[in-house]
This record gives sequence, C-alpha cells and structure tokens, in this order.
Amino acid sequence: MFPPYALYAFFFFLLPGSFCFEVPSAQAQEAPFTFVERTLKLPKMTEGEKAPFSFEFTHTGTDTLQIGSLEMCHCTRATYPQNPMLPGEKGHIRGVFDSNGMVGHNEKVIHIWYNREKLPYKIRFLVKVKKKK
Repeated sequence: MFPPYALYAFFFFLLPGSFCFEVPSAQAQEAPFTFVERTLKLPKMTEGEKAPFSFEFTHTGTDTLQIGSLEMCHCTRATYPQNPMLPGEKGHIRGVFDSNGMVGHNEKVIHIWYNREKLPYKIRFLVKVKKKK
C-alpha cells in the first residue's frame, strides 16, 4: 500500500505533467483588427487619480466585425464601437482607469469579445500608482 502523500504527489505533480494540452488563443489566430498599440503605458499617478486611455484599431478582416462586449477589472471602464464595422474602418476602445486602492505596478487586461471567435482578443495597459500622502 502506498503512503497517503504518494497519492497527492501523483495527482498534483506527476499527473499534470503527463499531459500536454495547448489551449488555442484568439491571438494565435488571424484577428480581424490591427491595433496601433496592444499595450499602452500610462503615466505614473497618485492613488485616487483617474487616467483616460484610448486604443486605436483598424478592422482588417474581410467580413463585418461586431464587438459584442469587453471584460475588464472593476477599476476600469471602457467603451467600444456599438455598430457593425466594415473592413477598413477605424475604431477606438476608450476608457478610464480609477487608481483608488490600486497602489503599486498594475497590468490591466481588457478582453474583447467579437463575433468571429470563441476566445477573446486581449489588449492591456500598464500603470504605476503611488500611495496618496
């Protein structure tokens, strides 16, 4: 009989390494839009301040693009084009980061859900927030 810890070692250390699954990402596929910048670096700020941001993109696909929703942290609010976009049209994801309670280095990811994929496309911004005196 194996000691109880051997069973734990099998399930938590050996078994997961025995299988190799690759989860496809929306980034790995040809996205129907091209962002001027997928990662923005916002200026340093003091806790309590708010920082606006804007991601510009061009619809580079061949079909109509419809952004369905965005997912982000509670500290971030953003808007996106509500109407379907034709190939070649430009758009913006605009928003505001609220630094209340967000002291330190922050990397915030915005997940873009759109009509062609089952996985979101990701854009992000970086910001350093110093504690309010």
